[in-house]
Amino acid sequence: MKPAKKLLPVIFLSILSVALSLLLVACGGNPLQEAVDEINSDEAMHAELDGLYKVHAEAQGESTIKVVFRAELEELATSEISQLISDEAASEFLAAVDEMRKAGISEPAVVLEFLDLGGNIIYVRTFN
Repeated sequence: MKPAKKLLPVIFLSILSVALSLLLVACGGNPLQEAVDEINSDEAMHAELDGLYKVHAEAQGESTIKVVFRAELEELATSEISQLISDEAASEFLAAVDEMRKAGISEPAVVLEFLDLGGNIIYVRTFN
């Protein structure tokens, strides 16, 4: 098993691709659903995170996208690692929220939810 610190660069890049997916589709027809579909179908991102995190996105209401990261390694299933990852990707997720706002979404938000191996919430962060 790789130490968490060695995995962080791979995880950061993959998490940034989630934020980029949000940015790229924020100007389409139904920006929330398009972003959710893009994240859920991004095979390259899912392949990069394989064995580290399972990622799933869902639209909540008309203005929020929730992205759930379920750890697949015990060493990644900590609130400290989850917070570090969300801190590193904060500017990209805030940019995605700005793009959602520009696309006409009232009170946009992106919620990152990190789960442990058992599916229990260990960390939640909302960008709005």
